[in-house]
Amino acid sequence: MRLERRGEFDTWIGYENNNAQYDCWVRGHDWSGEEVERYKLGGYETDKLTDLLSRTPRLEMPRHRSFSVLAFQPPHSPYVAPETFVEHYDPTRIDLRPNISPVERVIAESRESPAG
Repeated sequence: MRLERRGEFDTWIGYENNNAQYDCWVRGHDWSGEEVERYKLGGYETDKLTDLLSRTPRLEMPRHRSFSVLAFQPPHSPYVAPETFVEHYDPTRIDLRPNISPVERVIAESRESPAG
């Protein structure tokens, strides 16, 4: 995003939503207006974007007000989650919503999908 189009935020860091939760790239501008070159965060997108925001040096910002926005792609298709969460997930124990079609293929897909 061009510096003049960052909505008057002191810092604007955007990520490239490529539907690959372990391949998250960010870029933008810091509070001084310096360009942040595109780089890969590494790791699971939601965790790494949250870490990035939590490390933002709010005390160094020149304005007295502070406002942050964080948005990320999960939990949307392709429904990828960190392995530490997946290992606790038993699809046979999921109570499906009443609007799930009673077709075997649909039931099987719904049980395998975290959005089930």
